[in-house]
Amino acid sequence: MMDTVGHLQSRFRCWLFAGTCITVAALARDPFLPIGYRIEVPEPIAPEVKTDLPTVPHTETVKEVQASEWDEARKLLQVDGFASAVSEGRKEQQRIVMINRLTYRSGDRLSLTNQGVVFSWRVQLPEERRLELVPGMAIRLEQEKRKMPR
Repeated sequence: MMDTVGHLQSRFRCWLFAGTCITVAALARDPFLPIGYRIEVPEPIAPEVKTDLPTVPHTETVKEVQASEWDEARKLLQVDGFASAVSEGRKEQQRIVMINRLTYRSGDRLSLTNQGVVFSWRVQLPEERRLELVPGMAIRLEQEKRKMPR
């Protein structure tokens, strides 16, 4: 008797809900569509792929970022303040610095865009109220990316 009941339960997979047996098919059907209504799914249209595109050699040379540009960008960084605290759990001192209204800890990356060049520095706070900015890399943006959208 137990094998028969278990077999029927696995075969029909019905759940008792408000005194009625609900099958898997009934659960998968959208309750707001008419009974027996089938949604017709259109065949996906494959996009056309053009393989015979002409290759255009890149003729524009990218100027290397000069030391004077690094100095100009560095002058735009305004240090707003320093803070330090001792964490209770690890008993170590945390130092932060606020630059251009954003907070940074030692080891964080700082980025700034100036005249189409993205500059990045690594923030170092070796001792209290002392900031060192280690220059990272500078990437010159392409002319099209620098234009402002209208």
